[in-house]
Amino acid sequence: MNEFLNENKIVYGIRWENLNDIIKFGYGIIAQGKSPVEPVDDKIEYFLMKLMAKLIKINI
Repeated sequence: MNEFLNENKIVYGIRWENLNDIIKFGYGIIAQGKSPVEPVDDKIEYFLMKLMAKLIKINI
């Protein structure tokens, strides 16, 4: 069974407890993944203005 799963690229979330039912009845859930999560947007922070403000305060 391991070989069959690997050949079919089923390697994550395998429900081993369901194998007997799948063999017995011919169908069932063999693997189940995690639910998707909400995406988080990337962000870029610019510190140039903060750096310039610090340099100006130091030089005065």
